[in-house]
Amino acid sequence: MDKISLIIPLLRARAKKWYHSIHVDINEDSAIYDKRPFDPNNVLQTWEGFCKCLVSIFGRDLDPDHALREWNGLSMQPVKIDLFVDKPIRLANELKYGGD
Repeated sequence: MDKISLIIPLLRARAKKWYHSIHVDINEDSAIYDKRPFDPNNVLQTWEGFCKCLVSIFGRDLDPDHALREWNGLSMQPVKIDLFVDKPIRLANELKYGGD
């Protein structure tokens, strides 16, 4: 928890909002104030668990070429046409594609 406490002031924008959403899960006083059950063994209270969750949510932001690799690897699979159609739109937004 000491390491987590040190990085909290460094979080910005979406990461700060994410932390505020899990704050009651790792801070007993906040859980009591919010009248929520507190689990002292929550994995988010460990540095490893906190980092794993943080990277799983924001790790793509650390790799700017991730969307490009995903775009290049697109392939349509039977019965999953809806997923295939949605992916290029999301990836085009991430890559800031401006063409037709």
